[in-house]
Amino acid sequence: MIDFKVADLHVLGEAVVQPEKAQDNEQERGDPGHGGNDVWQASGTNLIINERRDSFPEPWSRYWMLKNFLLLFLLAGYAAAQPLEVTRVIDGDTFELSDGRTVRLIGIDTPETYVTGKLFADVSRRGSSVEVQRALGYRATDHARHLVERKAIGLSFDPANVATGHRDRYGRILAYVWVLDADGRPSFMVNERMLTDGYAYAYLRYPYGEMDRFAALYREARSQGRGLWEDTSQGEATPTGDTLADEDGTMVYVTRTGHRYHRATCRFLRTSRQPLPLSEAEKKYTPCRVCHPPVTAR
Repeated sequence: MIDFKVADLHVLGEAVVQPEKAQDNEQERGDPGHGGNDVWQASGTNLIINERRDSFPEPWSRYWMLKNFLLLFLLAGYAAAQPLEVTRVIDGDTFELSDGRTVRLIGIDTPETYVTGKLFADVSRRGSSVEVQRALGYRATDHARHLVERKAIGLSFDPANVATGHRDRYGRILAYVWVLDADGRPSFMVNERMLTDGYAYAYLRYPYGEMDRFAALYREARSQGRGLWEDTSQGEATPTGDTLADEDGTMVYVTRTGHRYHRATCRFLRTSRQPLPLSEAEKKYTPCRVCHPPVTAR
């Protein structure tokens, strides 16, 4: 489960300083600009200035009052920044944000719309055609646009990406994207909705916290013929390789040289990993004794 407290700190796209810490820091420094006599605290966008007038001789009290009101004005403007919005849906799994950043949705993959190397790779391994893949990509992109267009959004992050600063090799932010309601609280997760509605594949190449749940959502959407799978005459949308969720059951992973199969989050998969259906893995491999992957009931 995602802790949305993380996303709360990124709705404005700005750094957040806890009021209590800010106040403690001012007192510890003994800031000469304040003389240790001004106490302020922040609650949302409301700043309260408590000025000890008896400690300021005239005419200095007016000077300090003016200074504090200027501080109030600047900080209030900072806190009134506009919420994040999606300004451009590049494709079904990649958005441009109103603060200039590009976000890549964690855990999902959608068909390509642009003519790139990945498009041809998808065509090859899915036994499809460029025209079919791009048509599917446009459908996924349109659905994503429908979900996020003209809506405030928030971001939350996965601990699995801490080491890379929550960015991929292209510099894009890796995040779970949430659509917010009128009160600024999370309404739904876009990554999850794309899978549930049948417009994305579960991406299984790298581990992340929602991997097993996302794979299950993908399988359910496909089995019920939703989204890209509602009309098979449009072409085969079946993914393979890194984006394949096991059609018949659970997906597990093996290494190039090992003799055991593992869960997606197992530490033995740090250097190499190959997805494999559980039914196939059990024919050649034994379960890992560390991560305890599932076994077929016999």
